[in-house]
Amino acid sequence: MALLGWLAVLLVLLAGSPATVRAHAQLVRADPAPGASLSQPPPRVTVWLSEPIIAQGSRLEVYDVSGRRVDRGTTYYHGSPPTAMSVDLGPLPQGNYRVRWVTLSPVDGHYLVGTFPFAVGVAATTPGVEEAASAGAGLPVPRWLPVLLRYITLAGALAWGGIAFAHAFVAGPWLARGAGRLAFLAVGVSQRYRRAVLLAVLCLLAGRALEVAWPMVATAGLARVSSGWGATVALLTSRFSLVSWGIVALAALAVLVARRTGPLLLVAGGAEVATARPAPRHGLPAEVQAARGHVALAALAMLGLAATGHAAVVSGPYYSSLAAAWLHYLAAAVWVGGVFYFAAVLLPATARWEVGERAQVRVALLGRFTPYALLSGLVLAATGLLRAETHLPALSLSALKAVAGTAYGQALLAKLCLVALMAGVGAIHSFRHRRRVRDLLAGGADREELATPLRIWQRLVQWEAGLGLLLLLSVALLVTTPALRYGFDRSAALSPGEMGQGAALARAFLEKAEQSMNALKSARARERPGGSNSAGWTDYVLVAPSSMRIQTSAGDETVVWWNLMFTRKSGQTAWQTGFWSPVYRFTWPNYVWSDVAYQPTVLGHEEVNGVRCVVVTFTDSAGSTRQTLWIGEGDGLVRREEVISVGYHTVREYFDFNAPLEVSLPEDIPHD
Repeated sequence: MALLGWLAVLLVLLAGSPATVRAHAQLVRADPAPGASLSQPPPRVTVWLSEPIIAQGSRLEVYDVSGRRVDRGTTYYHGSPPTAMSVDLGPLPQGNYRVRWVTLSPVDGHYLVGTFPFAVGVAATTPGVEEAASAGAGLPVPRWLPVLLRYITLAGALAWGGIAFAHAFVAGPWLARGAGRLAFLAVGVSQRYRRAVLLAVLCLLAGRALEVAWPMVATAGLARVSSGWGATVALLTSRFSLVSWGIVALAALAVLVARRTGPLLLVAGGAEVATARPAPRHGLPAEVQAARGHVALAALAMLGLAATGHAAVVSGPYYSSLAAAWLHYLAAAVWVGGVFYFAAVLLPATARWEVGERAQVRVALLGRFTPYALLSGLVLAATGLLRAETHLPALSLSALKAVAGTAYGQALLAKLCLVALMAGVGAIHSFRHRRRVRDLLAGGADREELATPLRIWQRLVQWEAGLGLLLLLSVALLVTTPALRYGFDRSAALSPGEMGQGAALARAFLEKAEQSMNALKSARARERPGGSNSAGWTDYVLVAPSSMRIQTSAGDETVVWWNLMFTRKSGQTAWQTGFWSPVYRFTWPNYVWSDVAYQPTVLGHEEVNGVRCVVVTFTDSAGSTRQTLWIGEGDGLVRREEVISVGYHTVREYFDFNAPLEVSLPEDIPHD
């Protein structure tokens, strides 16, 4: 049990560590843009991704129409951990080309494969981004394999938690207070409960272990990934694998504990009768306590599932997203797993009883379960809305239509329909047929009067359990499909007029950004070298017309005042005096974008810190550097700026516009 405790602590620490990753590394944008028709061949192809990737298992390739590779063969990775990839190109003749990207996620171990076209000197054959296939596409495993493995994992985890919960808090305490015929029922329920828990834990154990193993097999089978062993090692040490092995270890120890717990011994009339085989003597209260232990372990396992799924798709705090996903799993386990308990444990245990006794037990126990099911439904609805806010675009009729046309949206629709069906069947048998059977019992109905409504009621419970199995299949499909809220809403979010104006519209936004930014009196900025996932940062306090304070995460400080510059390294007390420039003084603001932008393009819309922004991207005249701005639609202020070229990647975010900020000369520097 001490080992169980240490594993639980380790799993909580791993799952509770904020990760700057999401659930699938999918394409956010690219240069050249998907579907672009270029007048000159590009020197390279660069793609930006929605999350960090495992570099050893990710790559970028470019093909011509005949299927021949035209890139130089080496994929370069940008950021630490990498969030962008690029590949250099040789001279390209006129024609159509196709980019193929493969990413390996460190969060859930899923591969993602996608392609998009561009053209040189001619019109692109297929405009726009092709929908990225989910885990397994283009790999030496079928698409259904990760879905099947996640289905087995989910079914095992939810059944384990729900069956243990129903036994620990619904059936067990009620049976423990009974006597007489209930003692025989307790023995039958105990036998079936232990078998059901053991099967559920084994499903979780096998499903999660295989979920960890299949990406490694896929990596080894990808001939074009030269460092397959490196990708396997990187995946083994990723958070996904570490959390998964914690789940597997908990499940394995739960199997051992379950096997050590023998069946109940029936004590009747002073004679002991072992119902199955010789086993340690224990009572139902002890088994209820053991079931509560299973509930706690299953809850920890579901925390691990939440931490290695879509819960990491966060536009807000990580912990609130993780908590919502975990509560969603727990509520689903109580409801769906509880229904499994009644279908697989209670109904068979009472099947051979006399009709009246069978009806009394089922009325009592299903009545005790109904409040838990209703509470679970409320929690599912609340956390489902919170998760929809995270994973789905802003609510609108056009957005809903767009979502319905995606694989994620269709899986979500199937899930919602099955939830509605399951809730409807549950409501019918709980509030109609159960009450009918209860009223017949209260009226002293005979066997014939009870038989038909009891049979219909039992059939409805079985149907609800069957719908629960289908529901878990839709959930498995949903969680192995990339969520929709990655990066900005692409060109589909633009109006036809905006799409038609192209470069002119982009340049107008850049001019508006220059006008708004150059009218500022003060602002703050935070820069992260290597992208928004970098641990290091540099903070800027900017005050017009010519002062700036710089602080880094390493503790270095710089103050710029006109053309003077004062620097102090971390740990030092004395300032070093120098010049910003021997010729020019520092001036701010002095933003220039529209005059240097080459082929500016409006990519779409995205919210940055609650402000809806237009995303505009452009290169320099040499095509060696790509710059992207997130410009507020209303005020024209730049909320985010990204610059990327080979060997360089930085993201800068602006805030506190025109706030009462000051930059003073260091006090220990003599000045007039």
